[in-house]
Amino acid sequence: MIISKTPYRISFFGGGSDYPSWYIENGGAVLSTTIDKYIYISCRYLPPFFEHKYRIVWSQIENVKAINEIKHRAVKEMLKYFKIKSGLEIHYDGDLPATSGMGSSSVFVVGLMNLLNNFQGKKIKKKIKFIKGDIRNKELLNRALKNTDAVIHLAYVNGTRNFYKEPVKILDIAVKGILNVLDGCIKNNIKELYLASSSEVYQTPEEIPTDEEEPLKIPDIYNPRYSYGGGKILTELMGVHYGKLYFNKLVIFRPHNVYGPNMGYDHVIPEFINRFKKMKKKDNKFEIKGSGNETRSFIFIDDFVSAFDLILKKGKHLNIYNIGTDEEIKIKQLALKISKFFNKKIIFRRIKIAKGSTKHRCPNILKITKLGFKQKCNLNFGLHKTIDWYS
Repeated sequence: MIISKTPYRISFFGGGSDYPSWYIENGGAVLSTTIDKYIYISCRYLPPFFEHKYRIVWSQIENVKAINEIKHRAVKEMLKYFKIKSGLEIHYDGDLPATSGMGSSSVFVVGLMNLLNNFQGKKIKKKIKFIKGDIRNKELLNRALKNTDAVIHLAYVNGTRNFYKEPVKILDIAVKGILNVLDGCIKNNIKELYLASSSEVYQTPEEIPTDEEEPLKIPDIYNPRYSYGGGKILTELMGVHYGKLYFNKLVIFRPHNVYGPNMGYDHVIPEFINRFKKMKKKDNKFEIKGSGNETRSFIFIDDFVSAFDLILKKGKHLNIYNIGTDEEIKIKQLALKISKFFNKKIIFRRIKIAKGSTKHRCPNILKITKLGFKQKCNLNFGLHKTIDWYS
């Protein structure tokens, strides 16, 4: 699935650019700008299990078998132009009503064109250079950082089970990774660096919701789980002090349980989805670690991207920002929510929780909110989108 985000347009004066009889003789010009309100268009391949081949959701819901049957003229002509042959589902949403007079029709066309370009890989191939490598390969990283304005360091190993299985690998990537990134930035005179940390640095926080001033901790150095959090604490420590000497803008962000389509299976939400998919009809036993009363807060990928975009634009040098939501939920309630999508009535079978797992995790997001962050995708919406993709 791909989602495009396009700002609304305001025209101050001018016109004639869309009437051939006018601009052929007199020319046409428009003075306009954009505002911080957006339209969102999502697009995904439609599996061949439905009676319809194309599903278009706007002010109407269209389920058709052929492109020529589509009523939305812009969608119909765009699908023809891009020679789309496989089934598609397209959803349109906007921050403002369609009749607001804010140039929503032209914005829709621009957003849809960008989306379909990306969907077919055309824009990505032109604008993005992909270099396959390992963050621990210093020589390769230095070559990749040439002619670079800013670096976003996200390279790490994810998935709680990996913390317990491969602590040496996690620490190796953490230590060599941050050293190589910092050295590469200094060597290439890169003055802007964004470091991904984690909510794991808080471990068992003293305050819920937890703000950025919470002490960072490693309760037990013998517990392999803390290889992940320990690596992130080291990343932050080096980032702050290198940042004082070598960077104009170094920002640390701490994501809290980001989820969404196409994120693998090493996270609680896709793991639950996958288990429900594999459950037999008569099977109603569902294993859950601990009491099920442990709580987490989750942030959908769209909201995470919006929050991170604010950090890119407004984040302050040597500052740390939680990225998440304060929508806290018990893990057993999360399982029940997901079960409803699969029409399953479940009975929990409780198993031992891994040593070092924290009981509660929920961020204080006041700091990112002050930059302008607003949650747009609640858990029900995010689960629907995520389960739809994994199904």
